[in-house]
Amino acid sequence: MENKGKFSAVRILSVIIAIAVLGCLIPEIRNFIKHIGYLANFKYWGAGYLSYITIILTDIAAIAGPVAALVFVLMQRHRIAAFALAIQYTVLGICSLIWLINFFFRFGQGTFSAFLHWYGGTIITVIYDLLIAVLLLLTVCKKVPATVTVIVSFLVRVIAIVILPFIGLFISSGFEMFAAPMVVVTGVLCLLIFEEVNEKRISVLIGDSPDTDEYSESIVMCIILSIASFGLYWIIWLAGLVYKVHKLHGDTRSPLTEVILILLIPFYSCYWMYKNGKQVCEDSKRYGVNIPDKSVGCMLLAFFGLSMIACALIQSDFNILALQKRKPEQVVSPIVTKEAEPTSVTAALEELKKMKEASLITEEEYAQKRKEILDRL
Repeated sequence: MENKGKFSAVRILSVIIAIAVLGCLIPEIRNFIKHIGYLANFKYWGAGYLSYITIILTDIAAIAGPVAALVFVLMQRHRIAAFALAIQYTVLGICSLIWLINFFFRFGQGTFSAFLHWYGGTIITVIYDLLIAVLLLLTVCKKVPATVTVIVSFLVRVIAIVILPFIGLFISSGFEMFAAPMVVVTGVLCLLIFEEVNEKRISVLIGDSPDTDEYSESIVMCIILSIASFGLYWIIWLAGLVYKVHKLHGDTRSPLTEVILILLIPFYSCYWMYKNGKQVCEDSKRYGVNIPDKSVGCMLLAFFGLSMIACALIQSDFNILALQKRKPEQVVSPIVTKEAEPTSVTAALEELKKMKEASLITEEEYAQKRKEILDRL
């Protein structure tokens, strides 16, 4: 998916993450102040100061983790933001485990049903926190793709919520898994998906991997990621589609404004799906491709709240277009090989410079990739 469209989506996701972080801070700061106030009387609770310390550390981690992640997101250091969240969830998991062990040995387990009643929620919290921490660390180290982490973390949350009622707990007990903290984690992972795709494009640019068509996307994977990320990845997909429609029509506008209108203005998505479903059909004829007019179907799907399916229909049109032979005037990402001509090297360097100016790569990455392109001569 193309950089300009995704960069617009990155801005929107950064705002969503900022709002989610604010949603994390308000209750956690309130809990922290409340727990500090219990300091004088906590010894009478019978749990000891060890449990109190773990509660305070949990509060601090729940505050510091999202704040650090937001700072690094705004600095466009998405992998470091994921690492900050990994540290947060590691601390949360370890503190919950210590709290569980301390209470278990102080008060005993009793019957199995009583054990589940008193400790079931904490056990699930420990498993959930540590598993998310491991997934984030593996993603940061590039051992597991961010797409896999998004899907697995979604399944973990669903399984946890399904299990909770069977042990006497209910959705409210695990609501935090679906609230602001989930949005922060999933949002950062979606930004990492963008970063990984961008790194793949750089590999195409310097000739380390086969070229891929900028119009083509896996519809199944886009739908899976959109569902698994609770709609956050759909914003990236949507921004990419808006950009593709613009580019096919010869429009140089940023997709940011239209994406915001689709997300915030009721029924604007119906208008956009109808207008651009028809426009893709007409513009594709200039490339000798006859794509059926799906504008009415896309509009009806958007009207009934199925905009994701409408996006899939438009994406299928672009996938068909990508299979056809491209005309020379169409812009494609240049591939630089060891036998590359000076003109192709110049085009690759210009494309790399544009990516740096759009803050899609760092200065260090720009210098490294520029050297690799020049070394190919």
